[in-house]
Formats: sequence, structure tokens, C-alpha cells
Amino acid sequence: MKRRKMIGLGLMAGSAGFVAFPTGSYSTTSADRGAAIAVADNSNAYLELETDEARVTSAGETAVSVGSITNNFVDEVMTVDIWSTDVADSVVQEVYPSTRWLKPGKSTDINATVRCESGTQEVELVSVDIEASGSDTEVSTTETVEITCDVPEPPESDDSSTDSNEPSEPGEPPEFPFPFPLHR
Repeated sequence: MKRRKMIGLGLMAGSAGFVAFPTGSYSTTSADRGAAIAVADNSNAYLELETDEARVTSAGETAVSVGSITNNFVDEVMTVDIWSTDVADSVVQEVYPSTRWLKPGKSTDINATVRCESGTQEVELVSVDIEASGSDTEVSTTETVEITCDVPEPPESDDSSTDSNEPSEPGEPPEFPFPFPLHR
């Protein structure tokens, strides 16, 4: 029994020593590591982005393409989200991709729904936010696209013209643009 007490006391004293003195572990570390970050040209970027100017020449709501996105990741399917916060008081109603899923090497159009009124001649710069994400990668950017509404006024109607089916003088029969069919 004395032997067990001695072993127990020895273990307690050893444990107290570990608690009282540091064990050589550390809680923080730092290292100098270099990182090379470069901007790639469009064909070498993970997400290739081409923007186009859009010109609308008819009144009403029209869908136009304002660019395209290509997934240049080697083996990652990307989910694409596109939106614009500039749609309030704008000719642009919404901005959206043709498809949300992009396989490697595939492209999708960036579309905008635009509403132009007759007699409108204005150029609008619209910020388009693009976010693409894969299993462990996310790419985001904001681009500006130019949308032009160039809708002429409708031609004015000439009130002096007369309908050919109306009599030219009161009491005269109307003129018809085709002959009457003969009935037997």
C-alpha cells in the first residue's frame, strides 16, 4: 500500500510540474509567404467576359444581348448569377443570363429586358454585377454596359386623307377598290 501511495504522490508531483512549467507548445505563428496575383487577359481568365453595346430601335419591352460569359475553368461547372441594381428609374427592367449552369468551355449570353418609349433618344450606362461559383471557387465582377434607346416618333397621321369607301360627294355611291362579284 505504501508503494501505491508513493507512486500516486510521484505522479501528482510530476503533473503539477507540467502545469507549472511550459511544455514547449505555441499558440501563434507567422511566416512570410509570397503570393503572385496578376490580371489575366480575357481568354486566359477563369471567367471570360465580353460586353457589347445594345441599341433598341422599337418602342415597348425588348430583350437584348449585352454580352457573354465563358467558363474557362478546366473541370468545374459554374453557377452564374447576374443582376443590376441600376434598374430603378431606368430603361432596363432586368438583367439575366441565358442559362445559370455553365460547363467548362461553354458560354452564355448576358441579356437585358429594356423598355423604350416612342421618341426616346438616350444612352444609359448600366452596372451589371456578375457572380459565378463552383464547388470551391467564386468569381465576381461588376461591368458597365451601354444601352441606347433610339426610337423615333411614330409618323403623324394625315387628317386630309379620305377613306375610299366613303362617298366623295354627298349622294354619290362610294368607290370600291374591287369589282362587285357577279351573282348568277
